[in-house]
Amino acid sequence: MSNGTVNSTRRICLAVILIAAYLLPGLDAHAQLVGTFNIPGGTYTTIQAAIADLNTLGVGGGGVTFNVDAGHTETFTSPTAGRITDTTASSMNPVVFQKVGWKNPDRGDS
Repeated sequence: MSNGTVNSTRRICLAVILIAAYLLPGLDAHAQLVGTFNIPGGTYTTIQAAIADLNTLGVGGGGVTFNVDAGHTETFTSPTAGRITDTTASSMNPVVFQKVGWKNPDRGDS
């Protein structure tokens, strides 16, 4: 085989692999949520945004914790915006939303 034929064959093989990776649903990889995130001020500015990612990406090994500022208040944009529909959570991969700090916005504590 000539050098040109080998290079052409490699290009064809690479093209087939790339097309297969794009078209096969089993190869659609994405990162799952793992670790600790702060709301607001971290990766997420709202609980709604965190829930949307959770529902889209799922929970990875060890679970995910969302630390919500004690003074944070929020109104969801729809009745279902706060619904967690993720099915990857488990006792081994828990989803935790927890208050951080002592401020209680309902009482006006500061």
